[in-house]
Amino acid sequence: MYIDYHTVNSKTIKDHYPLPDIDDLLNSMHSSYWFTKFDLAAGSHQIRIATAVSQQTALMTKLCLYEWQVLPFGLANTPSQLMCMMNSIIEPMKHIFIIANEDNMMIHSRTVAEHIVHV
Repeated sequence: MYIDYHTVNSKTIKDHYPLPDIDDLLNSMHSSYWFTKFDLAAGSHQIRIATAVSQQTALMTKLCLYEWQVLPFGLANTPSQLMCMMNSIIEPMKHIFIIANEDNMMIHSRTVAEHIVHV
């Protein structure tokens, strides 16, 4: 399903949440041998949006009007909100054994036993 949010995005004040530096990510994993990657392709669908904002995401079909209750793909600030949410969740473990980049998370460990605990 494709929804054109050009009008909404043109009126949106853009968030600027920086992507992590790739060198920092690689340095945090330099001594790890075990890796597990999670693809959070639908991660933005875990972020609820305010009722007043959901009216701006309305989608009209032949049957009825639908309004998103969660953050849809295609809105200007969706990637930055997803990164902000992921980083706030993993903050205590960040760069110790877990890293986040856009819609991916990777857990890395030195040993199998340690990796099982981390996962």
